[in-house]
Amino acid sequence: DFPNGQLPILEVDGYRMNQGDAILQFLGSRHGLLVHDAMGRYLICYYLAAMEDLFQVFYNKYIFVRDEEAKKAGKTNLTDKHLPIYAADFEKKFLEQKGDQTGWLVGGKATIADFKVVANIKTFFLHPDRKADFRPVLVKHAPTFMKYVEDKISGDFAGFFGDPTKCADYSF
Repeated sequence: DFPNGQLPILEVDGYRMNQGDAILQFLGSRHGLLVHDAMGRYLICYYLAAMEDLFQVFYNKYIFVRDEEAKKAGKTNLTDKHLPIYAADFEKKFLEQKGDQTGWLVGGKATIADFKVVANIKTFFLHPDRKADFRPVLVKHAPTFMKYVEDKISGDFAGFFGDPTKCADYSF
C-alpha cells in the first residue's frame, strides 16, 4: 500500500509518511539536520525546491521522452538553459554562505539540503551514462559548488552512497 501510489515511504510508530521532501523535513528535525534561523530555513527550502524544479525538467523533458528528436531537444534545453541558470545560482549561494570554507550548504553544518542536493546531482547529472553531457556544464557555471558535490560523493557521504564508482539511478 503506497500513499498516492508513490515512493518514498517512511513508517514510524505505525504512521506511514509519504512525499520525499516532507520525509526529509521530518528526519532533519529528528536528527538535527535543520537550522533554526529564518535565512537558513529559506536556503534549505530553496535547495529542496530547486532540486524539484530540475527533477521535473530532467524527467519530463529528457528521461521520459521517447521521441529521439524531442529527447535531443530536451537535453539541449537542460544544457543550454536550465543547468547554467541553476548552477550559477547554486554557486552564488554557496559562496555567499561560505560553503567553500565550511564544507556545507547552509549554516556551516550538514543539513537535509546537503543530502538532497548531492544525491540529486549525483543521480541526475553524474550518472555514468550522462556525466559526459552534464558535468562540464555544471563545472563551467558552478566550479566551487561542484567541487563541494564531488567531494561529498567521494568523502563525507561515500558510505551513504555506497561505492562511489557506481551510481544508482534513484533519488530521494
